[in-house]
Amino acid sequence: MADEGNLTPDEIRLYLEGHSELVLELRAKAILESHQFNCIYGGLYSDPQSNKTRQFDIRAFFAPNNTKGIYVAAECKAIKCPIVISCLKRSKAEAHHSIIHYGEEKTCHSFYLQNEPVGKCLDQLVRKREEAKGRRPEEKSIVTINDHEVFDKWSQALQSCHELAILALDKCKTNVGYAASIIPILVVPPGMLWVAEFNASGILSADPYQMDRCTYYVGKTFSDIRYEISHLEIVTPEGLRQLAVLLHAKMGDLFA
Repeated sequence: MADEGNLTPDEIRLYLEGHSELVLELRAKAILESHQFNCIYGGLYSDPQSNKTRQFDIRAFFAPNNTKGIYVAAECKAIKCPIVISCLKRSKAEAHHSIIHYGEEKTCHSFYLQNEPVGKCLDQLVRKREEAKGRRPEEKSIVTINDHEVFDKWSQALQSCHELAILALDKCKTNVGYAASIIPILVVPPGMLWVAEFNASGILSADPYQMDRCTYYVGKTFSDIRYEISHLEIVTPEGLRQLAVLLHAKMGDLFA
């Protein structure tokens, strides 16, 4: 019988089947490719914020013609504890996204709409057994855990967009009238994404609920190329499929 320091092949297999980031990445790649995105799986890029060399998970491109293109930077995190995104109604100032058109940034307002729920805060939660005054030792409480790994992953998705924006700008130089939209995505496992909607007074509007897709406002500006990433897409594999379908169906809105 194996002790705690020696894992068996079966134990490793069970862990990898349920928690492997490789499996999650390949699933995300397959979903994007099934919706006509051309994918690059794994590669290096220079982080414009830290000047460090990093590795991206997936870059995907959809360009049905030479006039419009969608560029995706997707990072996958096989988290074991759920994330809860606290949302408010999207304000008028947040109801926009940027595209690159004629080699310049252009602001559009028809994809991320005003008054829809938009993420403003992210927590990762876990049940913790603890002894406390007036509480039995076997009772458990819900606590937040350090979410730096999740933050690092979605930060990588944002920073990877910088290089994609430069690629789109270069494309504009050789294709007059070309327009491109850059979309960062964080993919998490099924069942790991929860949403809590609040009103403007900070009171929960309803019970938290599971979702497959949630938008998160970031307002990240790359000053050197004058381009803003307004939103991050946080999705499960099913949410990624929904987003891919939506991008096909509303591609006109994305560039309007």
